[in-house]
Amino acid sequence: MKMEVALVVGLLLIACMPLTAFSCGEIQSQLTPQMYIQPSKINATKLGEIFNVSVNIQNVYASERLIGFQFRIQYNKTLLKAIEAYEGPFLSQFPNRPEPPYTYFIKYIEDDPFYGPNVLIGIILLPDDTGHWTNFPNGSGTLATVTFQTIYRPVEPSPPLTCGLNLTDTMIIDDSINEISHRTESAIYSIQPLRPPKITVSNYTATLLGEIFNVSINVRDLDSDWRVVIVQFRLQYNPMLLDAIEAYEGPFLSQFPNRPEPPYTYFIKYIEDDPFYGPNVLIGIILLPDDTGHWTNFPNGSGTLATVTFKAKTQPSGGQKPVIQCLKLNDTMLINDTIGEVPYTTTFGIYQINPLTFTFEPVKPSAGEVVIFKVNEPETHATIQYTWNFGDGTIENTTEPIISHVYATPGKFNVSLTCTMDGAITSAWKIIDVGFYMPLDVKVDVGSIHFNGEIAQFYILVTQFGKPVDVTGLSAILYYDGTPCMDLSTKIQKVDRGLYIASFTIPGDFKPGTYTLLVAAEYYQVKGASIKSFLVSSTLSGFISGITGQIATITSGLNVLKLNLTTINAKLASLDGEVATISTTLGNLTTTTRNINLTVTEINGDVATISTTLGTLHGKVLAIEGNVTKIATIQTDLGIVKADVSDILKTTSSVSEKQGTLISLVTAAIILALLAAAASLFILLKIRKT
Repeated sequence: MKMEVALVVGLLLIACMPLTAFSCGEIQSQLTPQMYIQPSKINATKLGEIFNVSVNIQNVYASERLIGFQFRIQYNKTLLKAIEAYEGPFLSQFPNRPEPPYTYFIKYIEDDPFYGPNVLIGIILLPDDTGHWTNFPNGSGTLATVTFQTIYRPVEPSPPLTCGLNLTDTMIIDDSINEISHRTESAIYSIQPLRPPKITVSNYTATLLGEIFNVSINVRDLDSDWRVVIVQFRLQYNPMLLDAIEAYEGPFLSQFPNRPEPPYTYFIKYIEDDPFYGPNVLIGIILLPDDTGHWTNFPNGSGTLATVTFKAKTQPSGGQKPVIQCLKLNDTMLINDTIGEVPYTTTFGIYQINPLTFTFEPVKPSAGEVVIFKVNEPETHATIQYTWNFGDGTIENTTEPIISHVYATPGKFNVSLTCTMDGAITSAWKIIDVGFYMPLDVKVDVGSIHFNGEIAQFYILVTQFGKPVDVTGLSAILYYDGTPCMDLSTKIQKVDRGLYIASFTIPGDFKPGTYTLLVAAEYYQVKGASIKSFLVSSTLSGFISGITGQIATITSGLNVLKLNLTTINAKLASLDGEVATISTTLGNLTTTTRNINLTVTEINGDVATISTTLGTLHGKVLAIEGNVTKIATIQTDLGIVKADVSDILKTTSSVSEKQGTLISLVTAAIILALLAAAASLFILLKIRKT
């Protein structure tokens, strides 16, 4: 009550000062002043959480001549701690003095016998030096801000805890020390309960004897308010079903380091057969403190604490039920930084291993068709001995989970599989219905006619029962006159499933005539073959549409071909404008000068040097025409050709001079010829006249 006394005394002293008399006009429709706490609802989620509330005023009118406020904020000291209180900016906006301070602010954080834990605040707007007020507050604003800290959280299943932040013992005083009627609005504080973390074990379903797999032990919804620094647990398992191989620390706790450098945790493990707990994996993890022995960064959230690696020791045979076993957590502890135990819940893991099974494709095979038998193999497993009995008298042992078999005759066969590992045995069986025999279907496409030097492409398609298959063996031998002349097997490349291509250049010394390609294919034990013939012709006519290196693309009446120019002894035979004729051992071909890359590389006087794909030529420049693009007409031994010489004339000044000289000489020759003709005509006329 001492603060309240001080506040009242202060107000009385002020009241004794001479007051300036003035009259107030009549106020109509004036709202009642209201003090309220903002925010009106506070929902805390963490222990130690710090938050602010403000006490505000609204509906203040200057005509009410307000000069002072007093109020208390009551709270539950079990849940909250009041840390500090600060004056708000509202009253100081209305100074009555030439210099600050403009207000007098007093506060007490106390546990009053009558009001209980509360924050008591009083604010007085100071008068001017004569003890009078002339500038009275109006409008709305913040009177004070109070800082609280959360000091307690309930634990589930307790519900959230709430308490009021109650405005009480409120007063608004005018300059006549009269209380002003007003309204108040308090606030509600709520703290969410602390949920116990959950320790869980992941489930796993194995499919094969000897399968090696991992089980993770995880923590979920761990709140940092628990301040956990130590985790311990045992994972119990059935040794008849599983072998525990190894245990590793998970990444969760190391995400919350308290030290500047690793290691951030200390991890211990034991794979043991305890007299009390039986076969188990014992794991302990300590979050190491800082160099002073304290923790400031506590784990929060969800993640993996540890991973344990197991191996399946047994498996039910086909037709039996799956084996299901619990992976149980026991001797579990979560310890905080004060060595207190933290409550938790656990969820055990389920381990299941299914009966052995296998598949085969195709489901309805025919005699002679390759059947692929497969065990659903996991990524990691121990070495297993697979014994296959195909039911037709064939038994095979292997360590691979995939095997092929061909049934020679149709019928129903009982296929059995036995898996053996370290003395453990499991088995499965199925009936396979085999139909009648069907060999591989091999189709070959070699075209109808080819030429020496041509880059030929032969296509091969292998199918079985109408479906393309990737063969296990493929050969292609070329025959001429009943004798093998070329092995193309190494030139075969896969294009797509069941589709292959053999590309090669037909040699220049191949004799004209009929050639036959024999293709033989194998798909495991199933075989198939096919032959196809084509003609090698000694004559060819056509148009070369393009040349890349020494490979020419030729358009003939038959097809678009690719030939090696060197193989067919291609030579430039004649030139006619922009048309070039090329002689080969197969006949003459035509093309454009552009396709043989005809280019004038030099002009020396009236002699031009011409480069082509088929060699170099020299010729005499007859004329150069054009303004922007200069086209030269050149006489060569193979004929007249036209070529663009713009680049040469641009880059070689001497060439330009030669061009001018050449034109001048031609012009002079024409003029001399005209003068000679005129002189002859004059002499003839003179003779006739005489």
